[in-house]
Amino acid sequence: ADETAELPNGTAVHVTKGLRNQNTTYELAFASSTPVIGVTPLVATLLATGYSVQLTSTAGSINTPSVYLPGQGIIVADSLILNAARGILANSDAKTLSATTTRGSIGINSVGGVSFSGFTGGGGVNLKAGGSITDATVQAGGSTSSINLSTTAGNIQASTLKATGAVTLSSAGTISAVSNPRFSQAVIIGSSANLTALGTDSTVALPALAADIATKNVTVLATNGSADIRLVTTQTVTLGKISKASKTASTKVQQSGGNLTIRSTGGNLVVYDIPVIPAGKVLNVGTDNRLKSVTFVVSSNYGDNTTSGSLGKMMGLINTNTPSATQISSLAFSSTLINPLTLTQELPAITRPIKIDGNIRFNSSSLTTVTSSSGSGVILSGKSIVKSAAGLAVTRVLPINGFTFAAGSAGTAASPSLLTHVTLGGFGSGAAVKLDAANISVTNSKFGIDSKGKTLANSIGILSSSSGSNSISGNTIGSSTIAGIQVKSGTPTLRGNTLTSNRDGIQVIGGNANLFGNKITTSTNNGITVTGATAKATIGSSTVAADRNIIQSNAVYGIAVLQKAFASIVGNSIKLNSIAGIYLGPTAATAGNNNLAAPTNVSASVGSTAVKIRVSGSVSGRGLRYVDIYANAPTDSAQGTTYLGRITITSGTTFSGTLTLLRSLAAGSKITATLTMAGTTPYTSAFSNPFVL
Repeated sequence: ADETAELPNGTAVHVTKGLRNQNTTYELAFASSTPVIGVTPLVATLLATGYSVQLTSTAGSINTPSVYLPGQGIIVADSLILNAARGILANSDAKTLSATTTRGSIGINSVGGVSFSGFTGGGGVNLKAGGSITDATVQAGGSTSSINLSTTAGNIQASTLKATGAVTLSSAGTISAVSNPRFSQAVIIGSSANLTALGTDSTVALPALAADIATKNVTVLATNGSADIRLVTTQTVTLGKISKASKTASTKVQQSGGNLTIRSTGGNLVVYDIPVIPAGKVLNVGTDNRLKSVTFVVSSNYGDNTTSGSLGKMMGLINTNTPSATQISSLAFSSTLINPLTLTQELPAITRPIKIDGNIRFNSSSLTTVTSSSGSGVILSGKSIVKSAAGLAVTRVLPINGFTFAAGSAGTAASPSLLTHVTLGGFGSGAAVKLDAANISVTNSKFGIDSKGKTLANSIGILSSSSGSNSISGNTIGSSTIAGIQVKSGTPTLRGNTLTSNRDGIQVIGGNANLFGNKITTSTNNGITVTGATAKATIGSSTVAADRNIIQSNAVYGIAVLQKAFASIVGNSIKLNSIAGIYLGPTAATAGNNNLAAPTNVSASVGSTAVKIRVSGSVSGRGLRYVDIYANAPTDSAQGTTYLGRITITSGTTFSGTLTLLRSLAAGSKITATLTMAGTTPYTSAFSNPFVL
């Protein structure tokens, strides 16, 4: 016992009694370079309580029996050091344990708790302990080697765990880091990390999970209802199936638990299944690098707000999230989703800045988000909703909306909240999109159709009721029973939208809306309605051709300005509307635009090289005003098909002016004019009577 024993490879060493002498280390060295095929060094029982033991197999492996009885097939020592060329499989009851192998794997079954370090050159590391694993420092070599640490009682404390494959930690108690090296190196490095903490004893120290990670994919399950989850990542990471559940798989996911903090110090975050954290708890999922992103993935077709991975649930997570850095979270959609998403519950109102792009797909295999090549986006149907976001039964008088951007969801002017590439239909009692916050952009989306392109009406396509500024652009909106777009307040800009077959294409009932470059046709009432004493609108432009709207073939009026509202109407193409192109109301007392009179005299003369158009009239006010001239084809109604230009009038209660056009107009063309009063709130008359060339 006082000397190193050098034994042939394959020799079984049986030590049946505890050994005591002045030496504190026992070595069993297997030095043969030619291992015996099928035979490895076998340590049956080695009792060295209070001492250190070192076993070295320079060419082979080290094994103890895979099944042991108390006191048999086990190494008992204060400190155990195992070194082997071809792998280690051992039962141990050592307080500290170090295992190193150059080519094989390491498998250790520890009776009690242990402070552990393990290193392999070409295999995985597996350690199962009956007590706590502390100060774990493990490196698994090889192209796909993994690390698996588990306890049947006690906690796991990690120092550094590094593998090319997966890192899996399963603790009967807690999982934690020795320290927080977030500014130096990661605690866990691997292709993925799977962390399970099963602590339910109230004496177990919290938080349940705390680790620093540098992996592509992390799966975490914390089972203690009062436990916190804290993850800090040093690079881009995908977080999957993070939940708070009970120990048994049959028990439902608990909705009560601790705080959840997931921070990235240098990369992007993707989260695709974590629970809604209850009120009073903190969800802090974010990146400290504002150039990076945090993405929550919708992975389920379920239409409620509680099912794992559903749209409503992921939106609820974003609402709960309060990251310490200012950032906008994103929603992406699993590549396995099948359109349409048929909602059975009204979506929760959005209360955090958010970006929702129906073309952004998450591939669970490659763990990446990509832009869908089909560009079809995500299709949502509200026709099957049976309860509100608050859980109330749907009634006729209860408005049910689609996406509601509520207070707190505002982005910034430079980085607004975003909704794009979605199709919404079936919200028959509310708005498909409701904007109650500023700095929201709704763009390139479709309203009023189903997944097959058939009509599925909304009451209102987009409702803007924020006091600030929003952008509504490039959308296709049809079949709304009230309005394609309705503005109640604020200063939204509506640009480049196509509105077809709505009751009203656009309604402005409050606020100060800017309408540029929209195409509004075949409304069953008016193309545009501006109504109410607080409603204002700027419709079109005299100088920017792209800002001019097309307002055509609507069933009543092209534009109606009513009930003391004000609207500047300039440069648009307004034609073939059934009753009139511009209408200011039935009575002077309640008319819009101060019931401003149109120019009374319009004439034109055609020369060999030019057309001269002369306009005159009178007005009760003074100051700067403009006369805008339009041409209409002989077959068109006398409204304002083609904008020709502007005459500026500087002062006087009467006015006259001439516009010379170096172009020809067809015989029979109808010339019309409008008068616009300038000022802080400009407003425009109806069209004049036509002059026919």
